[in-house]
Amino acid sequence: MSRAGAAYRRVEPADIDACLEIFYTASEDLHARPGQPSLPRNPRRLRALFEHMLRTDPELAWLAESRSGPGGEPVGFGMAHRRGDHWFLAFLFVLPERQGQGIGRELVERTLPSAAERSRIAVCAASVQPVSTALYATFGMTPRVPLYVLTGSLETNAMPDGASPTGGLEALAFEALAGRGPSGHAQLAEGVGTLDRELLGYERPEEHRLWRGLEAKGFLYFRSGETEPAGYGYAEASGRLGPVAVREPGLLPHVLGHLVRAVKPLGGWQVVVPGPARNAWLPLLRAGLRIDGPPAIYSATWAGPPFDRYLPLNFALL
Repeated sequence: MSRAGAAYRRVEPADIDACLEIFYTASEDLHARPGQPSLPRNPRRLRALFEHMLRTDPELAWLAESRSGPGGEPVGFGMAHRRGDHWFLAFLFVLPERQGQGIGRELVERTLPSAAERSRIAVCAASVQPVSTALYATFGMTPRVPLYVLTGSLETNAMPDGASPTGGLEALAFEALAGRGPSGHAQLAEGVGTLDRELLGYERPEEHRLWRGLEAKGFLYFRSGETEPAGYGYAEASGRLGPVAVREPGLLPHVLGHLVRAVKPLGGWQVVVPGPARNAWLPLLRAGLRIDGPPAIYSATWAGPPFDRYLPLNFALL
């Protein structure tokens, strides 16, 4: 079916290269307009994310082409995912020369659940994209919370270590738990599942498998003498931190302090910090990280997860 001067069909695995090119072309154009440097390309990681979404939510990935039938050139794509009663728009990108023609709106409409199922829908939009933010607002996803990227070198000794002998937390590596066999796998699944249900409102075993497949080190954290987990967190050798989920905001600096000691990054660190996460902001800034560019805006039909005690990994998979 053709609308807004384009034809639409589901994204197939063979379309991933075209989606990558659209993503980078549109992103680099967005940064060039205000004179900002383009973000470094990491097609391997982005490809893994696209492949993940096609595995978990193939019906929510749509491609716009210049015309139907043979010879149609890809001009835009949208990908979303659903977990429980939550829907999240992970990607919406249209080539610069085809923007402003209604293609983005059509892609959003094709990925959205029915009107009766839109109580909890959300997206993260770059704050330098007011047109996109307004588009999402027309679907009820109004601006809620800014999400900043902090990057740079970090002085680990400036961070508290919650898993030190005096820190009050016990850190159990995911790999160690999984090595205990079925009982360890069950403890790990129940631990992260309980925290995700409490903070996000749904479980997401698919994402945890993805992050572990990206060679992220994950940890469950327990208060001394307690059996219920107090939080979990991931750190990658690439320097990416997150997601980090804790039951109490005051645990954030202690969990972050352990994570930055658990992994030696190849370069600098990168972490997404929501505006309300005061307990992450202060220790990370004091340790040397800096704000990298304008924030993204979490826009939704509901208040969203408790961002004072939850740090997402990126803007695509909350």
